[in-house]
Amino acid sequence: MLIPVFLGVTLISFTIIKLTPGDPIMNLIGVRPGTDPETIAALRANLGLDQPIHVLYAKWLWRLMNRDLGRSNVTRKAVLTLIGEALPRTLTLIVNAIVVAMLIGIPVGILNSRTSSSDRCSKSFAKARRLLPWATTNTHWSVRSNGTSVSCHHARTRI
Repeated sequence: MLIPVFLGVTLISFTIIKLTPGDPIMNLIGVRPGTDPETIAALRANLGLDQPIHVLYAKWLWRLMNRDLGRSNVTRKAVLTLIGEALPRTLTLIVNAIVVAMLIGIPVGILNSRTSSSDRCSKSFAKARRLLPWATTNTHWSVRSNGTSVSCHHARTRI
């Protein structure tokens, strides 16, 4: 059962990657008006992008199973190295989010189990939040990290 699920997930992932708009060669070299079509074709052949889709999937799956995720087009570093560099900060963010959710959720749950008025208040707040999706969809949060501290920056967009 594990192998069909693995193949299904990888096939869906590969399909989504291939259906992403844009040409990988144009993203790699940039759009230049005077780019020679033969150069583009040679680069496509050099990277193996001129092969049939089933061959591309088989090669991609083989590299994935061998932990070769390729290289970043921006930094030219191995993708697995970039993931390893970002993993500690990501795990810190996850743990902090869980702690904050527990610090808020457990007292609210205890309070709601004891009084009906607080239960009505929290349910009303939750319903109001669902009825007003624009309250958060037009708000953008960005998290910046320098490796030792994390700061959040809030920017409200205009409609």
